[in-house]
Amino acid sequence: MTGILKCMIEADEKIPTPSKLTGKNIYYISPDKSVILALELKMIRLAKGITQKEIAEMLGIKYQQYQKYENPAKANPTLKTIQKFEKVLQVNLI
Repeated sequence: MTGILKCMIEADEKIPTPSKLTGKNIYYISPDKSVILALELKMIRLAKGITQKEIAEMLGIKYQQYQKYENPAKANPTLKTIQKFEKVLQVNLI
């Protein structure tokens, strides 16, 4: 799942919303946390109607730096940075 989602993010494809199935032999899996964080940042940003440039300005960082946070292959935010995201976006990420 992690590999598929990384490829979809890099290709800028629309990521489907997760759904819950019920029944026998259903096992839930999650992608790596780096993929989850990148997806959450992008989904929250888009839901709020904020561009990457606008959120970078709100965070006080360069546009290119913020772009990396939405790319799981390049993102490696510190806890302090994640807290900054939470404050600016008014959400809980962790």
